[in-house]
Amino acid sequence: VKELSFDPGKSLSDQRHAHRSEFWHVVEGSILLKLDRGMGKTESRIYRKGESVDIPKGVWHKATNVGTKLSKVIEVWLGDVLSEDDIERRD
Repeated sequence: VKELSFDPGKSLSDQRHAHRSEFWHVVEGSILLKLDRGMGKTESRIYRKGESVDIPKGVWHKATNVGTKLSKVIEVWLGDVLSEDDIERRD
């Protein structure tokens, strides 16, 4: 379990994981989450305080703080290999 924090207008890296899925719960602010499932299947949605999302393993994801204050997300890792090494970035 981790807490992610990012300032207004800032983004986390565009990334995916081979061995874990993630569960995100927004505890402060608003984030725009872009998911790229491959083969042209993409989706973008704004998540606000109190909302949650599941991010399957292998799905590219990028979050941007679209609010006017600090955004905080609780991130829970799920899978057989739970390591900081299980990350691929493309930006």
